[in-house]
Amino acid sequence: MVALVLASGASLVWPATPVSAQPADDRRVVEARETARGLALKALAKIDAGQFVEGIALLEQAEASFHAPTHLLYLAQAHAAIGHAAIAAQTYDALVREELPNYAPDEFREAERIGRIELAAVESRIGRVDISIVGVDSTAAMKLKVDDSARRIAGRALYLEPGPHEVEVEVDGETRKARVTARAGERQPLLFELGALRPKAREGDVGFANPDPVDAGPPYVVPGAILLSVGGAALAAAAVTGILSLQDVDTLSDRCPSRVGCDPADRELADRARLRGNVSTAMFAIGGVAVVTGAVLVFIPAPPGGPRTSLARPILGPTFVGVEGSFE
Repeated sequence: MVALVLASGASLVWPATPVSAQPADDRRVVEARETARGLALKALAKIDAGQFVEGIALLEQAEASFHAPTHLLYLAQAHAAIGHAAIAAQTYDALVREELPNYAPDEFREAERIGRIELAAVESRIGRVDISIVGVDSTAAMKLKVDDSARRIAGRALYLEPGPHEVEVEVDGETRKARVTARAGERQPLLFELGALRPKAREGDVGFANPDPVDAGPPYVVPGAILLSVGGAALAAAAVTGILSLQDVDTLSDRCPSRVGCDPADRELADRARLRGNVSTAMFAIGGVAVVTGAVLVFIPAPPGGPRTSLARPILGPTFVGVEGSFE
């Protein structure tokens, strides 16, 4: 990994542009980019000398000065090199989630491609928690803490070192905590309910404790059972496509271990691995939401009077997955 970083160091950010010929705003952008370039090159020199902590600090300064996907790739590789697998995976995840503009340079696209491959390898050593939040606007900003330390994530995928952890989320001023045990190579859903949805969680449940519901009625057994079935099928499909994706990644790694100068014919294999990985991720998310929501509907009492009719089904949008339901 370090060899790749050093070999690619010359293309950290976009090519230099003369400052004098630019408007004031453009000059500031160019100056920030050049500052980032200098910091990143110093970082790579530190990493080449085995000074990973110093190199990581410089890369973070470079990224703060001017964003470049290559910064994220080098940060992830450096963290992975010193055993920070969860932080590396979180950084890879931020890299591969970014939607690059059409005019992005090839170096940025290559960084994203490499990040997808290396994220799959790191994921086998750590646990992943897919966070779902209901009761608030899906676009609401989330603040996250893991074991009382702030954590930044690009989406809702949280990577954790194996073992027990306490996860805390804050959305619109409301805070909830949950205890979760991460296991290497495993993914699990974690549901937080805020706003008007406040069922009482039992000790040891994934989730949090809320005030007692008022005058509970009968549970939503039928839609819950349907969602549990749909969720189970989705998780099974996700597991199959995930395994196929990892097999493709292993094959690609055998053919081109350095990830540099690979045979162009292998791009089809890389694209297929990426497609299968994306399908697996989507199916895991759909299945996780469906299973958790189905369990809530089955075991959590209904509001006073109970529902007369019900309808529930999973939904998938361009930036979200969830469950749509109506109760009359």
